Amino acid sequence: MRTVNPLITFPVQVMFGPLQRIAEAPGKLNKITLAAKYFWWMTMAGAGITQMKALANGQNPHDMTLMTDDGKLNLDFWGRAIINGGSAGILGDLAMNNINYSNSSYHRPGPVQNYLARLHGLTIDNVIDAGQTQLYDRGLLDEPGDDIEIGKDAFKLLDATFPNFWHTKLIFQRAISDELFEQVDPAGYAKSIRHRQEHEAGDWWAPGGEPEAPRFETAIGG
Repeated sequence: MRTVNPLITFPVQVMFGPLQRIAEAPGKLNKITLAAKYFWWMTMAGAGITQMKALANGQNPHDMTLMTDDGKLNLDFWGRAIINGGSAGILGDLAMNNINYSNSSYHRPGPVQNYLARLHGLTIDNVIDAGQTQLYDRGLLDEPGDDIEIGKDAFKLLDATFPNFWHTKLIFQRAISDELFEQVDPAGYAKSIRHRQEHEAGDWWAPGGEPEAPRFETAIGG
C-alpha cells in the first residue's frame, strides 16, 4: 500500500495544490493570474502528452496550430490537450467527452471490467446466441440469436489480454494484432484504416506497412 498510495494521491495533489494557492491568493487579480497560469501550463503539458501518445501509437504528431484551414479554432487538438493535461478537471471531462449528466455517477469501465466483458462476449453470449438460433430453427422463438463470430470475439479477448506496455504496444499491434484483425474482421479493419486516414495526420508506422521516420512538421500544419 505504501507504493500504491502515492500513485493514487499524486494526481489529486497536483490538481488541488495549485487550486489551494489560487483560493488563498490575495485579491481577485492575483487569483485570476494564478488560475490563468495554471490552466496554461497544464494545457501545455497536455499538448505534450497528446503528441507523445500519437507517436507511441504509430501516428505522426497532430496539428497543434491554433486555427484550422477553414478559420475555426483547432478544438480537435487543443480539446485533447486540455483533457490530457487536466487543466479543466472533471468539468473538462464532462464537457469534452459528452458525459450524460443524468447518470448517477461519473464512471468508466476499468481494464478488469473490459476484460470480463470480452470474455463474457466470447463465451456466454455466443452460447446464448447459439441456443436462441436453435430454438428459432425449431419454431420455438420468433427471432434467432445474433450471428456467432468466434474469431472476432477471440481477437477482442486477445487484445484485452496482452499487456498494454507503451514500449511494446505498437510492435504487438503491427506484427500480430493488425494481421489477426484483418483476418477475422476485414470490414472492421478497413473501417479503422479509413478512419485513421480521415481524422489523423497519417502514420509513421501504418498498419500493413513498414516503419518510417515520423513527420514532425505535421505538428505545425505541414
